[in-house]
Amino acid sequence: MAGEWLGTKKGPALGLFAEGQFPTHRCSMEVGDLIALFTDGLIEAEGPDHESFSAERLLAAVNQRAQLPTNELFAGLLDEIKHFSASSEFEDDVCVVGVEVKRLETQQPNWMV
Repeated sequence: MAGEWLGTKKGPALGLFAEGQFPTHRCSMEVGDLIALFTDGLIEAEGPDHESFSAERLLAAVNQRAQLPTNELFAGLLDEIKHFSASSEFEDDVCVVGVEVKRLETQQPNWMV
């Protein structure tokens, strides 16, 4: 399993606007795939030289841990970013959400009709 960046479009902050419109993305999924959603606090974390962690570094860090269980993958990511920033605390808000694909339906669920 390897990480893949599924888009670079940013939407408005989640939950702040009643009429917010968010970019969407379609891709094929397989059992065992992981969808990781995160706030920009991860990739904007700055190192001592004021360089940001970046989306490229995040993808490389995910790929290094791709075979780990999700909780270990996320814990390792957070540790690596804290080490990069030389701080035990994040400057910005940080949220990481993982969705593991455990099974796939062969028919469209009722809620999609």
